[in-house]
This record gives sequence, structure tokens and C-alpha cells, in this order.
Amino acid sequence: MSKLFRTITTKNDNNASAAMPAPAQAYSRLFIRDLRVDMMIGVYDAEKTSAQPVVINLEADFIPPQNWRGDSYEGAVCYDAIAQAVRRIAANGHINLVETLAEHIADFCMQDKRLTAVTVRIEKTAVFDDARSAGVEIRRIR
Repeated sequence: MSKLFRTITTKNDNNASAAMPAPAQAYSRLFIRDLRVDMMIGVYDAEKTSAQPVVINLEADFIPPQNWRGDSYEGAVCYDAIAQAVRRIAANGHINLVETLAEHIADFCMQDKRLTAVTVRIEKTAVFDDARSAGVEIRRIR
């Protein structure tokens, strides 16, 4: 075998193995889209005296159950429980920042050890006359 052939094939083999992605782990994602709440949120004086509309979107990744064929609610990640918690957090009193609201929601979600990641998007829909919404999105990964 020539030195050139060894150099080329060794180089290609090294590059090929480095370019191969690690096997992906299966996951499932639950989501809640456009959950609307009226809540006390904001730093301006007017925002501290009346509720305003907020839209919340959430995605949560989790490792799927091994026994999905069992079609059992036990062990399932419940999006209704998450939606109820989001409503409670929003109703729990004034919050200054949308970032803080997002962190509270993400923190609640990540208490469930089955979740591997959560993305929370908070949108205030009455901020600007010339924009549909303004807000923030965060992602937390275990």
C-alpha cells in the first residue's frame, strides 16, 4: 500500500467518523399553544393597576414511556396539569417582568423529572398599537 493511499484513506476515515452525529435519543414533546390569561404584569404604573392580556406558549420535551402500547394515563406527562399551574402562576399577583413569569413557568415544569427541556414564550398583546405582541422566549434544559 502506498504512503499516499494510507494518508488519504486514514484522513477520510478520521473525518468521516468525526462527522457522524451521535445517535439521537427518542423524545416526545407536549405543547400548549396560545394560552390566554389576563394578568397583572409590567413595570409601568398603568400596568400595576389593571390586568392586561398575555399569551403563553409552552413546549416540553420528555423521554417517551417504554410501554406506550398500554395506552395508560399513569406515567403520562399531563398538559392539563401544566396549563392549570400556568393559570395559577399568572393569577398569583403582580409580576414586573415577562422574563420572571417565564422563569416561574419553566421552574414549575422542570420540577417534573421526566421533562428534559422546556421552552416558554410569553407575549404581551396590548403593548404596541402597531405590533401584534412583544415578549420573551426562554429554553431550559436538564
